[in-house]
Amino acid sequence: MKSWGKKGLVLGLVALMLTACSDPVMVSLGGAPTDNAQSVARIREGSMFVRGFDQRRLELSEIRNPIGNFVFAVTPGAHSLLAMNVQSGHVIPTESMRCYVIEAEMKAGVIYRLDEDKGMRLAVLKREDSGERVAVGELVSQQSAYSDVCRWK
Repeated sequence: MKSWGKKGLVLGLVALMLTACSDPVMVSLGGAPTDNAQSVARIREGSMFVRGFDQRRLELSEIRNPIGNFVFAVTPGAHSLLAMNVQSGHVIPTESMRCYVIEAEMKAGVIYRLDEDKGMRLAVLKREDSGERVAVGELVSQQSAYSDVCRWK
């Protein structure tokens, strides 16, 4: 039994490494095309999860496995993102679930990263290539980590 556990761990690590080395899969938000990366803006989740787009909450089928290698594809232009912080993984003490709304103008061909500035309680959208901040979003809701949903207004 112990050898199967080690084999399972090794197989899991190999799968994780192969995923990290592969090209990211584009997941469309709002009907953005996924066949041409240069025609869309792409959003990669960092320390924040994308949970809504243009004031519409994402359906469970639209939310990807956080371990997978994917980016959200959106049409260029002004959009709003509903975002939730990534929990720290510690059971005790728990971290509060923080929910943000961020408004941003996004450009075709650019990859953005969505992160949280925990100290300032801000969601930050930045260019992945330069780290330049493109937009920040304010905290709109904070509740227990055991809550099942953010309370976006």
